[in-house]
Amino acid sequence: MTDVEPLLVRATSGKGRGVFAARRWQVGDLVISARVIASVPERTTHSFQTAIDTHREFDEPARLLNHSCEPDLGIRDNAFGAFDFVALRPISDGEELTWDYASSEYRSIAVPECHCGAATCRRTITGYKYLTPAQRTRLAHIAGYLADY
Repeated sequence: MTDVEPLLVRATSGKGRGVFAARRWQVGDLVISARVIASVPERTTHSFQTAIDTHREFDEPARLLNHSCEPDLGIRDNAFGAFDFVALRPISDGEELTWDYASSEYRSIAVPECHCGAATCRRTITGYKYLTPAQRTRLAHIAGYLADY
């Protein structure tokens, strides 16, 4: 993917590529509206879980967003069968855009060891199923299907 105003794709330290803000965003702003490019029969390291038995691959730049235990983006289901990524807090120009994989993955296999560096880092990314009630409460936005779990 090439850079798309107002987003930049760059290398990150120890995480491959990532997506960075090329402008400021305010709380609640729609930053990325993902679209499905393929449905896959089972979870992969690049798929997104959109229902308990549904795994999909999204287009870029959503596919390139990295995890953080203190993300700047939250998710919500969108009309395309994918997720919208919305700003959870003010985001500065140049900041890496991240989301919490546990907000969509019931059981996560993508990145078992977390390197986000957040003060509240969980150290492992295991999925929504394994979060404590307090950790679940801190997730501002989750995939709609997780409300049943």
